[in-house]
Amino acid sequence: FAQQVAKTIETLANSQINVLYVSSSIGSDSGDGTKTAPLKTITYALKIAQPHTKILLAPGTYNRGTGEVFPLILQPKITIKGNSLNRGKNVLIQGGGNFNSPTLNQKNITIVAANESNLSGVMVINPNLQGYGLWIESSGCVISKNTFTGNTVNGISVVGSNTAIIQENSFYDNG
Repeated sequence: FAQQVAKTIETLANSQINVLYVSSSIGSDSGDGTKTAPLKTITYALKIAQPHTKILLAPGTYNRGTGEVFPLILQPKITIKGNSLNRGKNVLIQGGGNFNSPTLNQKNITIVAANESNLSGVMVINPNLQGYGLWIESSGCVISKNTFTGNTVNGISVVGSNTAIIQENSFYDNG
């Protein structure tokens, strides 16, 4: 019986979802990512996040000026969540950087999805020449309740064969 209890506790510990808080206005990447000591950048949160981590974004703008390095490359089993209720109107991720796509050469992208990653409640803008908001070449990601606007090419590009779920997003003023 004791072994069974120990195994159950170990399973629960391994499946626990970690949470990292990020605030571009009051955070610091030397913080511990708690609600009272949030990180400053999504870039750093993605760097330290373990699988099954939810990165919660405070209202604000996340861009090069606040320390972001683009593209933001999601990791497998990582969730980025802003405000789903208003589709991210007050959680703005703006910018882009070069990404070497395995299938379609180099592109200028804001966010690159990963297998089993989730993106919810953010506004994504890539005003750069040939800018893509979200790039999906991976399977099992869920993209919901976001706003994609001001992307010079596409709000979301899905390439290859995958099982991405894209639901309840708003798209306007994209290329």
